[in-house]
Amino acid sequence: MEPNPAGNTLLHTAARYGRLNDVPAKIRTPENLLCKNDSGYTPLHHAAMGEFLSEIPAELLVRDHLLTRSNGGYTVYHVAASHGHLGDLPPKLVTDQVIIIRNGLG
Repeated sequence: MEPNPAGNTLLHTAARYGRLNDVPAKIRTPENLLCKNDSGYTPLHHAAMGEFLSEIPAELLVRDHLLTRSNGGYTVYHVAASHGHLGDLPPKLVTDQVIIIRNGLG
């Protein structure tokens, strides 16, 4: 197996490719979805990059977790919006307050 230079976990990879539901529930917890890779991205960031936010069970989509920032200051909302997937999040999680959040770059 090749080394993982980005520091991604099993959850990062599963989320990126839409396979998060294949991970056992005892591992796929909201708390474990906060683990960051070397760039500060969580599995939820990866789900947003890979177009799979809509496949994440609602109980795993915690607003505070969606606000977790990468090393560059990007929240899951920023990543979802930049990839055209903000509409994949439940409407109750996309409020005016989160829409106006600036990334860490300005």
